[in-house]
Amino acid sequence: MSADTCLSVVAQPTPYVLPRVFDVLARQGVVPVRCHSQLAAVEAAGAPEAITIDLHFKGVDDRLATKLAHGLGRLVEVGDVLIGARCSAR
Repeated sequence: MSADTCLSVVAQPTPYVLPRVFDVLARQGVVPVRCHSQLAAVEAAGAPEAITIDLHFKGVDDRLATKLAHGLGRLVEVGDVLIGARCSAR
């Protein structure tokens, strides 16, 4: 993976998921250059089905990206973690 790395986390939309995601990053001493979260489509009952959290990093190598993805995947609320390179900058 290049120095530009993205992680996309799909999780249950609880009030605790964002702080837990950032706790995993803090334990590795990593700060994203950009982050964005968005609730997924709304169910008939009015509750969102999932939250997607996109994290963009500079200077994160393959080993650290894999370690972060593994740590995020261990969170109870998290269903999926995807790793990508060359994030689109906005």
